[in-house]
Amino acid sequence: MPVFRPMIDAESGSKITMKRLDYNSKRSSQSTDTENEEISSPFVAVPEKIVVCVDIAEDPNLVPYRRSDNTNFRPFEALKKALELFATNKLSLNQNHQFAFATVEPGGFKWVSDFSSNLQVISSVIDSLEPVEQTKPDICNFNTVFKEVKSKVGTLPVNTNNNVIPSHIVRLFLIYNSSMNKPFLNRRDESYKSLILSDNFFLDILYLHDPASAENYPQKIYSVLLSFIKGGSYFQEESRKVTQVFNTFARFLAHPFQRPYNEYEQQVLEMSENY
Repeated sequence: MPVFRPMIDAESGSKITMKRLDYNSKRSSQSTDTENEEISSPFVAVPEKIVVCVDIAEDPNLVPYRRSDNTNFRPFEALKKALELFATNKLSLNQNHQFAFATVEPGGFKWVSDFSSNLQVISSVIDSLEPVEQTKPDICNFNTVFKEVKSKVGTLPVNTNNNVIPSHIVRLFLIYNSSMNKPFLNRRDESYKSLILSDNFFLDILYLHDPASAENYPQKIYSVLLSFIKGGSYFQEESRKVTQVFNTFARFLAHPFQRPYNEYEQQVLEMSENY
């Protein structure tokens, strides 16, 4: 799987030049040099089709958020408020962006709504989301998520000419909330590979977690989620700090064709040595 490192040309105005870092050459025991191939990618904010997939599993004994008046409220309520603000701000940037919503939990995957640019509809969908309390650790299978998303958006092109501006791009925005349910993904799955190899598909992940404890192991979950992403992905994690949650959502507002590279790139490169 290639990683793309954006290098913005201030004089270009229409595209950015990127360098392709080949994971396969990095993994090869017979090669000591990484193969580099320069490509171009449009520096244009084309409309996005954003699939927001929310983990609705709610851990027992979760740590609540604390308001400024020292009252507590549930983390899922803070998530919904931040998500609605994210959608509002995203549509203010481009009214042609579309949102679809889905939920995932150890019990399975569910589509909540189809793509829409209607903020009233989107807000109603977000408001309808409710957590499901978990009583013991379980496995959350993400192969179904990628299968369902591929079925929804179809087969996306693996571009051979990155100067071609697509009509839209697809972004899967995964929001994972559990600190005890381990996510699982078979990275050889055809639906996952079909999406992740497309230059018109982006995978972003936000991990909201409780502190580590005897029952919670957010560091292990963090490592598994990090293995899902590709070059160009945004990956962020945050614990129970409500202001930081809203700030973290703001980092996902930028268009994937125009945002700077994510700080987790080096971790992905290092993890690729073990794939």
